[in-house]
Amino acid sequence: MASEKLAPAITIDDVARLAKVSIATVSRTINRPEAVSAVLKSRVLDAIRKTGFIPNAGARLLMTSRSGTIGVVMPTPRNTIFAQSLSGFQQRAAIESFQVIVTFTEFDAARESAQILNLIKSGVEAMALTGAGQELWILRLLQQRKLPYIHVVCCAAPLGGQTIGFDNAKAMKLVVSHLLRQGHKHMAVLISNTEGNDRASARLRGAREAIQQAGLQLPLNRIAETRSHISAIRAGLRTLLISAPEITAVICGNDLLAQGALIEAQHMNIRIPTDLSITGFDDFEMSAHTAPPITTVRTGAHNMWAMAADHLLAQLNSNKQLPGHIRTDVELIIRDSTAAPRISKIKLT
Repeated sequence: MASEKLAPAITIDDVARLAKVSIATVSRTINRPEAVSAVLKSRVLDAIRKTGFIPNAGARLLMTSRSGTIGVVMPTPRNTIFAQSLSGFQQRAAIESFQVIVTFTEFDAARESAQILNLIKSGVEAMALTGAGQELWILRLLQQRKLPYIHVVCCAAPLGGQTIGFDNAKAMKLVVSHLLRQGHKHMAVLISNTEGNDRASARLRGAREAIQQAGLQLPLNRIAETRSHISAIRAGLRTLLISAPEITAVICGNDLLAQGALIEAQHMNIRIPTDLSITGFDDFEMSAHTAPPITTVRTGAHNMWAMAADHLLAQLNSNKQLPGHIRTDVELIIRDSTAAPRISKIKLT
């Protein structure tokens, strides 16, 4: 049986012929659309749609020394806040026809450096980093290579790095202030492992400072660090309640921790918020729909990361002086997982 002939590959020459422009004009439209008039751009894009032409990334790199890719370094895919973040970043980058390469570090600084190095080798034009806890040598390498990068979800970075985000410690103080107004005096903190996680460290510091400023204490047996797995989170809450049964409120470092704590509390027949108040941080979509819905801090992750993409694209496409830090706002969202503290001792099962 005769083999079926494959359709010939569509080339840039086919696009140029249909649009009645030069190959150079097609290349400029793909790689530097701001350098092409609206009329020519319309003709070329229409020809690309009609032919189904897909620009080759390798050819683009050879012709323009630009890869059309941006790297994003995130801690873990298990926390849905990073899915929201990536969505905001990717949507903005796609408008400028940039592809996004995502790597995950699992909160390991050495692994993060290796991932950043791999992104550099792959030819990314810019990079967005989560937080500011990277090893200094890899940040120096980015600066030596003049590769645009920005730290996201923080307000300060080493080596004068550009940042977009908020003060994590200050944001956590909003939660403590809310609990203090409700009358809580025996608070605990359930936090992600702070090693290699500057956001978690800052949130723990903010909670401790706010509690101490109120004349109260946060002893070590009321602090539990945990991995971002529901089973570990549940074990963390149980450890807190067994070691410090006087606790009336648990401050969680993010909404994933709060949801895991809520699951374990319900398993232990602890009523939320009658017996125990629980707070989160980040405002996942699900946090408004749990039973009860979770009091949390809304960080606007989607928009924050979209703004980070904007900043990197501006660095790539212009010589204008850009701000070293862009501050984003946070908001305390009060829901039904917090209430006045219980009077009697909690009963553990």
